[in-house]
Amino acid sequence: MMQIKLNNSIRFVMMLLFVMITAGVGLAENTNVGLVSQLSGEISNVAIVGGYAYVSQGQDFVVLDISNAANPSEMGRVASLSEINDVVISGNYAYIANGDSGLAVFDISTPSSPVLTGSYDAEGFIRDIAVSGNSVYAADGSGLVIIDVSTPSSPELVGTYDTIGFANGVAISGNYAYIADDSKGIFDGSNGLAVIDVSTPSSPSLVGTYDSIYAYDVVISGNYAYVADSVGLVILDISTPSSPVLTGSYSTNGDANDVAISGNYAYVSDYTGLMILDVSTLSSPGFIGNYDTEGNANGIAVSGDYVYLADSNNGLFVLQQGASGSSVATEENTTSDDSMTGNVSGALELSPIGDHSVRENETLTFTISTVNADAGVVFSASDMPAEATFDPSTGVFSWTPDTGTAGTYTVTFTAELDGLTDSDTVVLNVISPAAEQIPTASTEVSNYSSEDAANLVMTDVVTSYVAMDSNVTYEFTGEGNDILSVTFYSLQDLGDITSTVEVLKSRSNQVSSDPAGIVYKYVNIQVDGPGIVDESAMKDARIKFRVNNSWLKQVGLTAADVRLQRYDGNVWEVLPTTMDSNSVDYAVFESQTPVFSPFAITASKELASSVNTDADKALSGYSSKEQTQEGTFNKLMVAMVVLLIGVFVAGYLYLKKGHK
Repeated sequence: MMQIKLNNSIRFVMMLLFVMITAGVGLAENTNVGLVSQLSGEISNVAIVGGYAYVSQGQDFVVLDISNAANPSEMGRVASLSEINDVVISGNYAYIANGDSGLAVFDISTPSSPVLTGSYDAEGFIRDIAVSGNSVYAADGSGLVIIDVSTPSSPELVGTYDTIGFANGVAISGNYAYIADDSKGIFDGSNGLAVIDVSTPSSPSLVGTYDSIYAYDVVISGNYAYVADSVGLVILDISTPSSPVLTGSYSTNGDANDVAISGNYAYVSDYTGLMILDVSTLSSPGFIGNYDTEGNANGIAVSGDYVYLADSNNGLFVLQQGASGSSVATEENTTSDDSMTGNVSGALELSPIGDHSVRENETLTFTISTVNADAGVVFSASDMPAEATFDPSTGVFSWTPDTGTAGTYTVTFTAELDGLTDSDTVVLNVISPAAEQIPTASTEVSNYSSEDAANLVMTDVVTSYVAMDSNVTYEFTGEGNDILSVTFYSLQDLGDITSTVEVLKSRSNQVSSDPAGIVYKYVNIQVDGPGIVDESAMKDARIKFRVNNSWLKQVGLTAADVRLQRYDGNVWEVLPTTMDSNSVDYAVFESQTPVFSPFAITASKELASSVNTDADKALSGYSSKEQTQEGTFNKLMVAMVVLLIGVFVAGYLYLKKGHK
């Protein structure tokens, strides 16, 4: 009897350790995803531009002010021709996938009053659209439809291509359209993902397919297609469009409906809600976090730290990464905090408004709100420009400055409730289109430059209008410039911002030492404008650059040895660098940077080996604390495995001895 008890005890210990280890294996450093607000209703799609969310609610096209993410407010609503399947914003127009009614075009230059401008009744059922230039590319069930919208009031058919299956989604990259072609229930073949050459829009042609998936949606980022299919996320290498190659995949809880890419993260919506995946290692996407909507999540849009999830059963969810809370706002768009009522304990506080910029003859609209009150607040504005309007009950400010009104205006906004007040003064910057710079590539010395002219090879200058809560990309095409693009997410309304790349013959005169490794190119990168563009004004800054493979061969190194370095004012800092693509002539890379300054494109075996691990973890979004936690966890796992083996061996010897 004693032996049986001992044997059972040993088995229990073994089982307990096994459970501990298997449970431990499932642990991960997940990003918390918290609910910020929820707007009820059957919302199937969402697009985010600036401080507005453009959503579809049945047949209604709705514009929401999301300047206060915790309290989205409806600004405008208009009925479309039939139920809306997709919404894409381009310039002053919203393009609507209108199902049986085809394509609808709305003028949104005044967000509070969207106006149906034009339409095109396609033969099929338009489910998804992409806009590039003056063309709308539509997935209409039977295949691809290309529509010319150069005159928005009169869209015209340009060309079509009939795919094998049911065309659900479409994305455009360069001269190619990528069609998510679900073929469930169709027995005459399957495209899965169809790649169509649209360089001649009137006669598009199929160039490649990947037929091992049931695709519902697709987005393109770099040389990769991210496909939402019947099992989850599929990542395909499309560097050769005629031959897509499977790179990685991740199985979600069910059919994936939509996918969005931001930085190193993929955001996937399916029948359970949201799933966030780390795709910094494309071959093995990793789980980061999720949020269950208890409905059917369809459309998805990402803006900064916020994820906007359209659920056809439960409405629009505004989620925030890194949030630990779960219920800031209820389904009725009210908050669970008692202080967010008409009564305020303590001081009344306005939500940050921030400065704004607008071009002449364009409309600027934003909404004033408070942090700690939700009802009964009366707003006012002083020193408003002529023709500007302000609603004291809703806090909506709107202004369309006329021609000749360019300049700076100062307006003070005040909130009042039960004798409590709070004020905020903001600057409104009106820009004259005549004064705007056209993107150029020139050999002139930039205004800010302190470089000697003799050290300059060339200067590449691009100017772009930068709005708050938007991704901005500067693409450079100047001959002799190996910096391909500069991107960042704007945290402020910055107005016209100029990005300048100076290609140098030798190191910058702003630098006092040489970087480690062999230097391929020295460059200065500056981003500036009316305001200061520093770490407080932007995040997720990235630089895409290229290196000639013949140079790498000449110095006896490979693309894996390349790193971008930044001079921080005192020392050179090695930046996280990943290879984006590689062709016969050039390898293309992308690096993350905190700010813009003098840079050096370098290569070195020692440099690569010393920074590989740290760079990879930085690109995966790891903090030093997370690396420490991971190291501690790994050590614990090793110790537990060793202990488990010891227990197994001891148990085996004991049982064996007991049976002799």
